[in-house]
Amino acid sequence: MLPVPHAIPFRRVDLRPARSLRCACSERWISLCVAAPPAEDLLSDWKFAQKDVFEELALIHSYSMKKHQNDSDVCFVITVKEFAAPPPGQYARFFAQADKYVNQKTAPLLPTGWGNSILEALCACARMIREFPYEGQETREAKDSSET
Repeated sequence: MLPVPHAIPFRRVDLRPARSLRCACSERWISLCVAAPPAEDLLSDWKFAQKDVFEELALIHSYSMKKHQNDSDVCFVITVKEFAAPPPGQYARFFAQADKYVNQKTAPLLPTGWGNSILEALCACARMIREFPYEGQETREAKDSSET
């Protein structure tokens, strides 16, 4: 068996029984197993632009979320950064952050979340938005910004 480089995470893909070979010399069927990189790493060439981990090169993903409270909607924009490599001192590559504080009257809190995937980071941030009340002034422009 060939060694798999440790720098790139691989997952084992079992091609049995759909993909098997018949050995001509022994007339036995041989199953193939292929080591393939995770699907999200196949088209990630942008990561090679980072020369040093301290540059914190990141791909930006944006999401919007409406929180319904007190008969009105509050629109949040959540930005998820996909770092080429985890920032120094972190083990996760994905960081989500909302554009508005919640819980302003008690202890202002900016919803954030770390994760090993976009989904984990996004869910952690959205959970904080759901758990704490938005107590600021929502302007008409902010409400209408998601409708344009």
